[in-house]
Amino acid sequence: MQFKNMIIVLLAVTLLISIMPADQSSFRGGAGGMEIGYLPIELDEIDQQLAQINLPGLPDHIYLVGGGGWGYVGRNFRIGGYGYGGNLNVNNKIDGIAREFDMELSAGGFAVEKAFHPLRATELYVGCTIGGGEIKAKLTRWSDIPSWESVWEGYDPAKEDMPDLSTSHLSNSFVMVSPNVGIRYNVLDWFAIGANLGYFYTYMEEDNWQVNDKSLINAPSIDLSNLVYKVNFFFGG
Repeated sequence: MQFKNMIIVLLAVTLLISIMPADQSSFRGGAGGMEIGYLPIELDEIDQQLAQINLPGLPDHIYLVGGGGWGYVGRNFRIGGYGYGGNLNVNNKIDGIAREFDMELSAGGFAVEKAFHPLRATELYVGCTIGGGEIKAKLTRWSDIPSWESVWEGYDPAKEDMPDLSTSHLSNSFVMVSPNVGIRYNVLDWFAIGANLGYFYTYMEEDNWQVNDKSLINAPSIDLSNLVYKVNFFFGG
């Protein structure tokens, strides 16, 4: 919530600054830079499984860090691309058995935007990024500092005891479409700050889940679709 409030404040400040006289001009050639995003998420399918193994649920949001760039192609249209990623982690230790769930979310794609320049140092823009992404998750359990022997013993059919270390790598990919609107203000000829609001739409096939690079059955289709809030810092000319 604090990050969303910060975006709203930044939008208001940018609008206020934009009505003030300025000698700087907006980017007219190309630019690139860094973006920080806040994406609310609901991962009930994963939280239910985590609860069964005594792990806490995942946070209700994920911070995305990345960037991108674009170049003008005429009539205030520009094309480019963006990419970003984030990480979530929960863990605990009960009766000497430690468990950890780590999830990485990455996404990116090709972007088309249309810019409007109501004032010399300010731009408003609408655009859409089309691409894809991936979820990678690692579930780990260990009872002690693992040894070289314990790793191999975990695959010995003659061993009935729990191995010191057990790891499962889960992964799936998704299609992403993210329309957005934003505002950017040129603090200097070569530096601008801005914020935007978009919708992060995703589509994931449940049949594409894999565990340790093997196909996985009866897996859920996780929907990450939600509003996404971003601040950005761009350099260009």
